[in-house]
Amino acid sequence: MLNIIIPIFEPKNLETGSIDFLKNIKNKSIFAWSLDHLEKLNLEKRYFIVSTDKFISSTHIDKIISLYTSSEVKLIRLSKNTMGAPCAILMGIDNYKLDEEFLITSPDQFIDIDLNYHLNLFKEKNAVAGTVGFNSINSKWSYGEINNESYINRIVEKIPISNNALTSTYYFKNGNYMVEAFSDYILRGELTNDKYYIAPSLNELIIKNHNVFYSKIASEKYFNFFSEDVKQNFLNYINQKEDKIIHFSREYFNCLKNQDYLKLKLLLSSDVNITLLNEESFEGFNLNLNYGNNKEYGLIEGNYLLENIFKIDDQSTYCNYILIINSKKYEIIEKISFDNITSKIQVIKRFINVAN
Repeated sequence: MLNIIIPIFEPKNLETGSIDFLKNIKNKSIFAWSLDHLEKLNLEKRYFIVSTDKFISSTHIDKIISLYTSSEVKLIRLSKNTMGAPCAILMGIDNYKLDEEFLITSPDQFIDIDLNYHLNLFKEKNAVAGTVGFNSINSKWSYGEINNESYINRIVEKIPISNNALTSTYYFKNGNYMVEAFSDYILRGELTNDKYYIAPSLNELIIKNHNVFYSKIASEKYFNFFSEDVKQNFLNYINQKEDKIIHFSREYFNCLKNQDYLKLKLLLSSDVNITLLNEESFEGFNLNLNYGNNKEYGLIEGNYLLENIFKIDDQSTYCNYILIINSKKYEIIEKISFDNITSKIQVIKRFINVAN
């Protein structure tokens, strides 16, 4: 079980102003965008919202998150804001199963990554804690000093001691390491701008010779919505991504139509999974179902007529087309899903209907 903690600071203008991360971008709240990479995790998870009772009651954040996840959601209600996220998180210690894994994240960031990959990497590197980072020198972020193997030597808050900035993503092998890091850090009393931050608490684990790993991503895949410019850049990014997967889906169809096997191989992930969703088939067409087992992708000669291609979400499309073979007509619907990192086709789910 992965426990995901989302600490939320109650803003001063709660009663008079709107909550920025609950505003919409492309018909979806920033908060919902922040859950995207979390909801794609292929493991069991439990969410904790840590905030003031006033904030939770005013925004109904517990109801909002339940619209985007089927996972368990628990609330840690505080009487008032604390001196930072580590303090707030420790207030809920009686609610945590400390022998389980923990991930701390933010309600106002979007990370276009496969988080499964990064969590597995932390485990492979025998790290008791880890973070995801990107290139920057903006003093808004925390920064890590990283060795040649990507283990962190030290972390400094708001001072670019390197170009290794940290996202608001922190993994702990179990809750005991998290509590140890936060408690020792608070006892040390090292405040930044009169607050305690999560990133410097990892130094407490490093001091004890524990491995803390830094997993780097491309800067353009990270958005923290602290300004209107970032929101516009994000909107541009999403629009471009939509255009990209539509383009690749059309390229895929053209490969089928033109029997271009060599180009098709460039579009498909090496472990592509192709599934037939119904019993209808025709001779040869199901050869491609075995592509992931290193067998040939079966291309069928015929007359291909594209009906339409449309986007389902930021990683998948529907491609509807007609295939005519020897005067027999097949209506085909394919759900095409793209790998988030390589942009290659990862999964094809095909439905075939014999039209006549």
